[in-house]
Amino acid sequence: MHDDDPQSPAVPEVKLATVENDEVVPISGNLLSVDGAVTPRLVTPGMLVQGLRHLQQRIPDFVQLSLQEQRSMIRAAFLDPEFVEKGVHAAGVWHHTKIITGRTGEELRQELDKTHEWDEVERELLALAKGISHMNLQMKHRLGEAILEIYSVLGIHLDRRPNPSHTYMRPYYDDMKRAYLRVARKKSRKRAKAEEGEKAKE
Repeated sequence: MHDDDPQSPAVPEVKLATVENDEVVPISGNLLSVDGAVTPRLVTPGMLVQGLRHLQQRIPDFVQLSLQEQRSMIRAAFLDPEFVEKGVHAAGVWHHTKIITGRTGEELRQELDKTHEWDEVERELLALAKGISHMNLQMKHRLGEAILEIYSVLGIHLDRRPNPSHTYMRPYYDDMKRAYLRVARKKSRKRAKAEEGEKAKE
C-alpha cells in the first residue's frame, strides 16, 4: 500500500506520565488535545476520575482534614488581608522573625504569594465542579422525565384504558409502581415528622 493511499488515522494511545521524583511537571494548554490538534479531546467520566486521582498524588501537601481540624484553623487562616500584608512586611524588617516563627520574612512572603496562587486554583476547581454538577443535573432531569413519561403512559395503557397489546408490561409496571409508592410514602412520613417538629417549637 502506498503512503498516499487514504487511511483512517490511528487513534493515539492515552498514557499517564510517570514521575520518578518530586519534579514538578508543567501542564500544557493542549493537555486534552490529540497530537496538538486545535479541537480539544472530549473526556469520559472514567478518564476524569483516573486523572483527578493521579493529580491528587502530585499536589504538594495535599491533605484531607477532619471537621474539628478545620474549625481549629479558621481564626488564623482568615485574618484580615490588610493585617496579614502588614504583618508580612513587618516580618521582613524584624531581625527576630526567624527565631519566633521558624521562617524568615522572605519565606513568609513566599507563603503569602502561594496562598494567592492556590486561591485561584480553588476558584477554578469550584467552577469546574459546579459545571459538572449542573451538567449531571441536566442529564438526570432528562432521564427522570423519560422514566416518568414511561410510568405515566404505561399506567394509561394498563390501568385507566387497558390495552391488551401492552399486558406483557404488567410486571414491569407493577415493579415501578411499588417503588414509586414506597418513595412517596417515605416522603410523606418525613414531611409529617417535620411538621410535628415545627408545631413542637411553637
